[in-house]
Amino acid sequence: MVRIVKVNVKHMLAKHKILCAITVTLALMSIVFIALWVNTLHVAEERAAAIQELKATVTASQNTTTRLESDKASLEDSIAELQINIEALNNTVATSEAESTSLQQQYAMLDAQKAELEAKRGELEAQIGSLQQENGDLSKKFNRLKGN
Repeated sequence: MVRIVKVNVKHMLAKHKILCAITVTLALMSIVFIALWVNTLHVAEERAAAIQELKATVTASQNTTTRLESDKASLEDSIAELQINIEALNNTVATSEAESTSLQQQYAMLDAQKAELEAKRGELEAQIGSLQQENGDLSKKFNRLKGN
């Protein structure tokens, strides 16, 4: 009986060792599982943070795109206004050039008329001089005839 008890004790000790090994294995597996779960949670949190950052970046990009589209529309309006102003200025320049050409032609015509009038004035002054001389001669003749 002592032997049976010894065998039973040995058998129980072997079972106990197996149970302890199983318990330790289960504990280690639980620790590994918890570590993996914690790591998975950590990765999930990092991914969630990355997703939030990407969403913020997308929102900022959309806002920038909207602002740039608005700026583009504003610039296109400004360009259209500038083109209208340039066309008006080109028309004004063309009109001014035409007026300038007309004024130059008028000036040339007036200059030619001035030259003609100065030439006629010279002729008239020469005629006046000759008439004055003739008048003087006639006056002298008249006075001589009158005195005789």
